[in-house]
Amino acid sequence: MNRGFLFIKKNILGIASQLPTNKLRCTLYRLCNIKIGKRTCIEKNAKIKFGNLFGNNIQIESNTFIQYTSIGNCSKIDYGTFLIGVKKNRLEIGKHTYIGYYNILDGSGNLTIGNYVHISSPSVGIWTHSSVYQSLCSSELGDPSFRKEGPVKIEDNVWIGGKVTIYPNVTIGQYSVVLPNTVINKDVPPFSMVGGIPAKIIKKIKVNEETIEFIPTEIEKLF
Repeated sequence: MNRGFLFIKKNILGIASQLPTNKLRCTLYRLCNIKIGKRTCIEKNAKIKFGNLFGNNIQIESNTFIQYTSIGNCSKIDYGTFLIGVKKNRLEIGKHTYIGYYNILDGSGNLTIGNYVHISSPSVGIWTHSSVYQSLCSSELGDPSFRKEGPVKIEDNVWIGGKVTIYPNVTIGQYSVVLPNTVINKDVPPFSMVGGIPAKIIKKIKVNEETIEFIPTEIEKLF
């Protein structure tokens, strides 16, 4: 993309975020190739960057930062949250999913979030890259030589509490609950409640058509 044209588009995106009505904001975003569905509301002061695909009936609150992210129908992104995908790995969020306020979701190493997922608040960090080796090996900032990436997948019908940290190379199975203040560094089996540092299985979850049962189990480490 021509640098001058890119500069103009960046400025237009900045102007769009300050416009007084949702209709004006969405019109200008669409002119910058942001795909926005029907009845989607993007609040003033949301920082909407390149590469986004927004479905229908989405609510995006102010002071969010969103780039290279796909969001399914009827989802909500709350105040002050960062959704950071990259051109090679768009961050994927399903339908009827809620992302709470002041969270950081790093999609640089491939992050996929399913349908009917609730990520609570605040301070949830989901990471698909690590800079540990960059620090230990005295790698200069911006040098990708020691950057490690790994995908994270959160399946459908998962609830994640506040102040949870999820590290790369993790899958959280469907119908699972992650309690607040938990650190996830290994896969979480479906139909499980986990908690602690590091996470341990606390209960099994049984989902019927009309009821949900939480079945106590012997505390079991995930690794």
